[in-house]
Amino acid sequence: MKKNRLLIIILLPLLYVSFLSPKPQDLRQDQSADSLKVLPLVMHYVKRYYANQSAIKPKTMLVAGLGRLEKTLDEVLVDFPDGENSPSFRVQVLKDEKAFDMTKVSDLDTLTDTIEEVFQFIKPRLTSKDPSIQNVEYAVIDGMLETLDHHSGIITPQVYKEFMVETEGSFGGLGIVIGIKDGQLTVIAPIEGTPAYNAGIKPNDRIVQIEDESTVNMSLIEAVGKLRGPKGTSANIYIMREGFSEPKKFSIVRDVIKIESVEAYNLGDGVGYIRIRDFQRNTLDSLRAGLRSLKKNDNNLKGIILDLRGNPGGLLDQAERISNLFLKSGVIVTTWTGDSKKPYHAVPEDYEFGGKIVILADSGSASASEIVAGALKNNERAVLVGERTFGKGSVQQIFDLNDGSALKLTIAHYLTPGDISIQDIGITPDVELDPVMVSRDKPFDIPQDHIREQLDGQKRANNREKPIYSIIYLETPKENKNDGEETPEEALSREEKRKKIESDFSIKVAKEIISGSNSISRKEILSQIEGEINQISKNEGKKIEERWQKDGVDWSVGNNVSGTPGISVKITPSPAKVKAGDNLRVHAEVENPGTVTLYRLRAMTRSNNPVFDGKEFIFGKLAPGEKRQWSVTFEIPKGAITREDEITLNFEDAYKTTLPDFRFKVEIDGLPRPAFAFNYEIVDDGRFGSSGNGNGIPEPGEVVGLLVKVKNTGNGPSEKSILTLKNLSGDAVFLKTGRFGLDQLNPGDIKEATFTFAVKRPVFDLELGILDETFREGLTDKIHFPQGNTAKGGFDEPPYITILNPPLSTTSQELAIKGSVKDKDGVELVNVFVGDDKVALLPSAGKEVAISVKVKLNKGTNLITILAKDKEGLVSRESVAVRRDSG
Repeated sequence: MKKNRLLIIILLPLLYVSFLSPKPQDLRQDQSADSLKVLPLVMHYVKRYYANQSAIKPKTMLVAGLGRLEKTLDEVLVDFPDGENSPSFRVQVLKDEKAFDMTKVSDLDTLTDTIEEVFQFIKPRLTSKDPSIQNVEYAVIDGMLETLDHHSGIITPQVYKEFMVETEGSFGGLGIVIGIKDGQLTVIAPIEGTPAYNAGIKPNDRIVQIEDESTVNMSLIEAVGKLRGPKGTSANIYIMREGFSEPKKFSIVRDVIKIESVEAYNLGDGVGYIRIRDFQRNTLDSLRAGLRSLKKNDNNLKGIILDLRGNPGGLLDQAERISNLFLKSGVIVTTWTGDSKKPYHAVPEDYEFGGKIVILADSGSASASEIVAGALKNNERAVLVGERTFGKGSVQQIFDLNDGSALKLTIAHYLTPGDISIQDIGITPDVELDPVMVSRDKPFDIPQDHIREQLDGQKRANNREKPIYSIIYLETPKENKNDGEETPEEALSREEKRKKIESDFSIKVAKEIISGSNSISRKEILSQIEGEINQISKNEGKKIEERWQKDGVDWSVGNNVSGTPGISVKITPSPAKVKAGDNLRVHAEVENPGTVTLYRLRAMTRSNNPVFDGKEFIFGKLAPGEKRQWSVTFEIPKGAITREDEITLNFEDAYKTTLPDFRFKVEIDGLPRPAFAFNYEIVDDGRFGSSGNGNGIPEPGEVVGLLVKVKNTGNGPSEKSILTLKNLSGDAVFLKTGRFGLDQLNPGDIKEATFTFAVKRPVFDLELGILDETFREGLTDKIHFPQGNTAKGGFDEPPYITILNPPLSTTSQELAIKGSVKDKDGVELVNVFVGDDKVALLPSAGKEVAISVKVKLNKGTNLITILAKDKEGLVSRESVAVRRDSG
């Protein structure tokens, strides 16, 4: 059964530790209408509050900010001939160019002035109003802030509004978890005890209308904004449910919906369990209440399991005060700005719990959760179990800006007790848990540290302590009886959550640690539980060996003896070629030509192409002279383009023996792709459920049909295309139908779809979208009403792009890209990208543009993309992949 694509909105706090800050009163706000709105204010805050002033490089920020500018605007190209060392740079807006002096950029003020000059040059020359100039400014600022660190950035008004709601820990609303399911706004589940639950809202109810607006193609963020509101106000929603003949209206009075950041359960045997989801303003109070409830219900509460897995952080003061609940004395955390350090000490009067503590953490535990974990571990107060934490050792402050947006800026770094920085390193667990899945389809999960070290160039591997114990355990694959997505935590009942807790391997280990020790000291606990941990590890190892034995793999481990290790590899098929949409079965045969036996031998694939990355070949025990085989199937998406990829096999055995990598190449042959053209007609003469005066003009009071004809102008078929109509004008229109699926649209075929909507005001905008689900080829067009003749003759189609036979691979550092772009309405511009880097902008006034551009190639696979826009604003893209090999 095909899985439904399900998108759920659960707004979590941003990954930060923050204080909220008012605007400064000393900065001039009388900016002219043409000036940038928030950039001067952002630069003021950076200059005054950024934690590491030596990291502020104005020229680097300029290059990054304007790099983001050209990616955001098709009409713009920015050229820095020598990067940040360029004496000047050139900005091109279609056919106009201007050179800007870069030598004067020496501080944040001159940087701001230069960005302002660039905006004054580009604004009057832009042909499109989408994106807005304000969103362009946000993008530029974000690009500049990324040069400081990955945690500073702009929060747009809509996101900031939701962020503030989450931080407060409560909001006025109905109490439902919603998502997009099969294109419809759907109730995943009502939250028990909330107004929606009490009103009888049920899982899988489809919300078809909110107040006077249709929810057809309404985004989740829009829907959430309309459903939330002050306590005591009513929300009118219309529900379609199986068995309903028409939508039913529900008038629900909003109440305060608390976002529970803390959950507590008594697990028996003197063990309590507390999960902290994030750190909101009310988290400390909730945790105190949970602790007191556990102690009240169990007079013999020996210890608690504090679950911080997946906790992205939150408010610093909450992390500091929560740590104090478990510490009588000692440093909790130290903030560090420049040469100044400020320690936060535990005070005995806030001490709340004196029993044993086990903290559960993983790679998603970040920021504030790392402060708690570090404080309790380094003060010898808790044993840390799980994975290495994320490694975010900085403090961000939120600054309100003057347009509803906000700046998230790093104002300090923090150190865990002992003045230990965890930035990019994380906190090492005392007991490391490494899950594996044993099956021929998915042998092992990729260890988190291995992924991080690949991504970060090994920098995280430096200066790390090692876990005291390590348990590799057999993880059972989850069975999803509904063949859909896992139900979100918010939608589970308390009993369902408890069942998940009781079956959780990490929690079982934590319980063993508490029951197997008689001290609250971390060091003493770790020395006392050696027998229990070894027994758990031995039991899990036996399970894994037995499971592999069923597949004919000897996963035993013998003694590590001295000798000469060796390995030879043979891959079939060779050469490896595959068509997009097919499966590629790769067979690896390994032989041991060395003098020592290799135990638990396996190989991980590494590739820049995600399709080939992260698969494992399992060989097990390999004695000298022996051969072993393993096969892996790579599923090639139908939408893959023609390309050649290199795959590296990284070999590893039980004793981390130094073994050579093995490399081979795979060639993918892409399929012919569809492309689309369309026309439309307004119907108000009674056809297709319409009602009106028949003049073909949408007028208030009419129910109108939009008859859309879609033609496949490409070289390949579209097995499934989705047409959508989105309302861009609020309650000016009411969409009745807004989504259609077209099956098997072959080259040259034409098919029809009709959307219907009620007109309430004479002026409105709609957005028509066409998308092939396999190849992700499509187009969008905004339609403004009223417009003269609403029946379109012929077909509107985006530009047609031809790229002339580039090689799959080359050893050259430069490649000439040749081709052409044609459009019957006229080509407006052509962009050429290498990866994310825009390297050429070709403006046009004609119906055909010749492409002849030399591009520099990076080592490895280069994705070269041609983007073309016509005079009607329709856009098309064509990409090719070229490998640059070393020789």
